[in-house]
Amino acid sequence: MTDTATSRKVTFRATIPPKSAAIDVHGEAGARLVLDVSDSDLADFLPVVMLRNKVLRVTLEVQE
Repeated sequence: MTDTATSRKVTFRATIPPKSAAIDVHGEAGARLVLDVSDSDLADFLPVVMLRNKVLRVTLEVQE
C-alpha cells in the first residue's frame, strides 16, 4: 500500500471469486469485476473507499 488515502496509488491483494457473477460483461454499459479481499489484507484495501467516484487506471498482476 502507498502511504495515505490521498495517495495516487493503492496496492492490495485480492482474488476473483469463483462465481459466475464475479466477471459480468453487459453490453453497452461495460463490465463489472468483483474482488474478494481477505481480512488479513483489509488494512491495505481501506484507502480504496476514498477513491469512490474517481476514474481509475487498473492494472492486474498475478502474485505468485
